[in-house]
Amino acid sequence: MVDTHALAETGKRLGTYALIAVVLGAPFGPFWYVESTLGRQASLAHIVGALVAGTLVLLCGLVVLERYAGVRAKTLASFDGFFLGLNAGVLYGKWLGLLGNASTFPGLAGALVWSLGVLEIHDRIR
Repeated sequence: MVDTHALAETGKRLGTYALIAVVLGAPFGPFWYVESTLGRQASLAHIVGALVAGTLVLLCGLVVLERYAGVRAKTLASFDGFFLGLNAGVLYGKWLGLLGNASTFPGLAGALVWSLGVLEIHDRIR
């Protein structure tokens, strides 16, 4: 006889993990689109648009996680905010004409600023 309670708990846990994976990956869709279609020709408007779109997707995903899965999402907000800022900063560095590893410096600055910004926005909408 199959224990349906244990099976339901396992299904719920796997669903929560899948939702976390989607929330972690989905905000980077706009950056992947900009990078794959425009590459080095990305303008500042494209970079800012990808950053804002990714942040909105992230914040919506965090709200869904907290409301429907009961998961505290502050760590995910910090993690994804860091990498959203890093991606935007590196693209900005390339847009400025910095080559190679030099484009990482604006990326690190963007990562710090955007990580703190996403945490602040997340705290305000909760």
